[in-house]
Amino acid sequence: MSTDLLSHQRAAFARMLRCTIIPSSWKRKVPDMPAYLSVIPMRNRAARSGRARLMLRLPAVRQRLAAFSASSNDLDEIFEIYELAAVAAERFRRKQVDALVAEYDATCREIEAFISDDLETVD
Repeated sequence: MSTDLLSHQRAAFARMLRCTIIPSSWKRKVPDMPAYLSVIPMRNRAARSGRARLMLRLPAVRQRLAAFSASSNDLDEIFEIYELAAVAAERFRRKQVDALVAEYDATCREIEAFISDDLETVD
């Protein structure tokens, strides 16, 4: 995916959800958080949440994902998009809007496949 496409999708998700992106200067420490979830400062809470969701959904690549994200912020936008898509899917699931649930679930599956394939090629 190109950076322009990622930026466009992120902006569209943010507009649709009317969410506020928390600035990176806002930091909150959680005492019981596993070390691999808080190794590097991420740009915002959505990126951290997206990474955590992906780690739960992809246990086979969890350690590689943690190691890669500890050394680079390259995937932060993808983590953020994943979080926004997952939240939107949950919201539409509660409202029983099946067409949109399917669309956002498909977006989540595409990102999961991209991350899995991308991390397999890194090794």
